[in-house]
Amino acid sequence: MTEKWVSLETFTVVSAAGGGRLFWNGLQAVKLRVAIKAVDINNHPVVLSEKELRSIKLVNHHGGAAIHYRRPVSGKPQPVTQEQGWDWSDANLDGYDYVPTSSQQLAYEEPSVKSRNTHYVDLYVRTVRQVPLTVSLTVERDDGIQFDSRGHGEGYMTITPLRPTTYPVDRYKFEIVHTMELGRWGRLDYIPLVLNDNGVNIEFRSISVSPVGVGYHAGSATVTRVGMISGYMAPGVNRITYLLPRPPDAPTSVTGITPLRGQPAIVTFRDRWLSPGKVKNATITAIDMYGNSHTLRFRIVSPERVDGRLELY
Repeated sequence: MTEKWVSLETFTVVSAAGGGRLFWNGLQAVKLRVAIKAVDINNHPVVLSEKELRSIKLVNHHGGAAIHYRRPVSGKPQPVTQEQGWDWSDANLDGYDYVPTSSQQLAYEEPSVKSRNTHYVDLYVRTVRQVPLTVSLTVERDDGIQFDSRGHGEGYMTITPLRPTTYPVDRYKFEIVHTMELGRWGRLDYIPLVLNDNGVNIEFRSISVSPVGVGYHAGSATVTRVGMISGYMAPGVNRITYLLPRPPDAPTSVTGITPLRGQPAIVTFRDRWLSPGKVKNATITAIDMYGNSHTLRFRIVSPERVDGRLELY
């Protein structure tokens, strides 16, 4: 029979990724690592039960109030609500990248070498609050007795929210990298949206465009000589999204390309039978690799131009 443990020799929480920092966008997480080691009355190590390990909770260090637990659910990422302010989970299903850390900050991250007889549990914390929060831990023994990490060295840590990064419109650009012949539709242009931050390519995780269909009219009020329909492609996905219903005979994908990870694209092609009345401006809403939101507007400058026919503003 396993001896009941009477105390915790180790009960700590440290940053495991992100340097204890995260953007306050409600989507990105900071990764924490919990180390816990229990001992019996003779100071011998005791293995915690699965129930005990699952009972570990993150709390506000000042006052002990519980922080909202988010049950891991796959599907479209749902941000922290304003009412909750902060939440934590034992899985990072959304998978947004952590805040980049410098080599000096990296030295403070939890080392990969693990101590014998110590359990390690990873927790993931998100927030929409702008004020730092100091967190600590509680655990419940199988008999219902609760222990906390307050008296332990590194038994608490402060998490610092960061303002989401924003960029001027001239930091974004469209790149035409591929043209596809479409017969009566003319030519399709595959135009990726690119954002570079001081040499770092910022990947996107999702994109939406509204309205999806835009057009440009070079003819009279009744006769349109040249027009354009636009669709868009989610980051890394070769599937064109159009305003429903999809234009007759319009392609569903682009041949001859392999979409890059994290790179969304606008798809444009000419339609000489485009009816007047289509708008020629649209709004892009994109979520990047860190969970930060980007809102951009673009317009068709001229369907006659291949290079620079779309303009961000």
